[in-house]
Amino acid sequence: MPADSSYRVGLTMMRPTPTVLHLPRQGEGAWYIALSRFQITAVPLRDIVWDGDAYKFRMDLRLGPGAAFTIDVTGVVNADGTIRGQLAPIGIAAMPFSPSFDGALRGSSTRPWPWRRAPWLSPQKA
Repeated sequence: MPADSSYRVGLTMMRPTPTVLHLPRQGEGAWYIALSRFQITAVPLRDIVWDGDAYKFRMDLRLGPGAAFTIDVTGVVNADGTIRGQLAPIGIAAMPFSPSFDGALRGSSTRPWPWRRAPWLSPQKA
């Protein structure tokens, strides 16, 4: 994924969950969500619209039988490469994520909180 459109993003889903959001200004994107150490779900983004540094898109998240969510996402990318956003579920009162997120461009020195706290994402010391 191109570094200029890939963001390390932290979500809370019962615990801090590291994710990667590929949000290009043109073309198709996806949100890669680590459901466990060994399972990553790729969620396609639909209807990506940019207005300057503000964005919005919709995603259909499937977590298993009976666990399907349509979510509208809005937010902004700041000049320093950080990203912030809000998630709004469609047709339901609640969803498995916190209603907001933040992150930073891939390769940025800014590290979102799941990468600071998740020991399996830290370099191993020999």
